[in-house]
Amino acid sequence: MTSWRAQHEQAILSSRSDLDVAIVRPGMVYGRGGWIWDTWWSPILAARGGPGRIEIPAGKEGRPSVVHVDDVVSGLHAVIDRIDGRLGSWPVFDLVGEHVGIEAIVEAVKEAVGVENEVEYVGANGNTFYEALAVKANVDVGRATTVLGWRPVIKDFLLRISVYVKAFEAAKQAK
Repeated sequence: MTSWRAQHEQAILSSRSDLDVAIVRPGMVYGRGGWIWDTWWSPILAARGGPGRIEIPAGKEGRPSVVHVDDVVSGLHAVIDRIDGRLGSWPVFDLVGEHVGIEAIVEAVKEAVGVENEVEYVGANGNTFYEALAVKANVDVGRATTVLGWRPVIKDFLLRISVYVKAFEAAKQAK
């Protein structure tokens, strides 16, 4: 799912003799809309008030990393502030607030919007985008913390998910 990434990142990093570069890898971004959630949240929202099973194109064992948009912005600012050569020998940074299970996310969204329909996790069926969404993330913010002084401030994704779902719906309606 991410095998392509290494080659692209190496190409970017190889230009360091000519350019100031950095690679920033945010988790799944939430807050103020967040189109990335459409795959899992739209089927739940569509089930409101109607019968039937909700199909989620993922396995429920996935545990993606998530990060609030404001924390991504502060991470990007920290990189830009140090891009003049103060990013160390490996300017690659993961920006993650927490890791959350797909099943927990789906159930929290269902509860937030009052949907009781049964969910079937149908898997990605070879769709690489769906596979990437449902990955068990293995990332570490240690470099971002040590080099940039960055730490995520906004956490408790599941506890505040009703707010994020409302923002997601509003962003969809605004289009």
